[in-house]
Amino acid sequence: MINRTTDLGRILEGRFIARVLSEESQEIDQEINKAMIGFSAQTNKGRSFNVRDTTLTYTHPLTNRFIDMKHRQTEKGRIKKKSYKIHNNILFGYANNIVSRISFGFTQDVKDEMLKLHNATL
Repeated sequence: MINRTTDLGRILEGRFIARVLSEESQEIDQEINKAMIGFSAQTNKGRSFNVRDTTLTYTHPLTNRFIDMKHRQTEKGRIKKKSYKIHNNILFGYANNIVSRISFGFTQDVKDEMLKLHNATL
């Protein structure tokens, strides 16, 4: 027997998670854009956020990851270099926001609001 209430609850929860991920990805993108002022357009190309169902995928050029590193390993040894906080600091900072919003933000008020939106689209 199918429980429609449970199925609707799962649908609403999935939509809530997708909405949170979409909102947070926009904020992450804005934060990264602020941090990347002064970088070449080539460095800024190829970044994208994709929210599908309950999954957020962030795609970026590999060079962006290395700009964030404080050290570089060479044949002569480890070299300290200037790092720019455009990757780890921002992403892991927002990861905590995403987890807390998804964990504690799906309140009864949010469920009621999303149910109204769901019923309006039917």
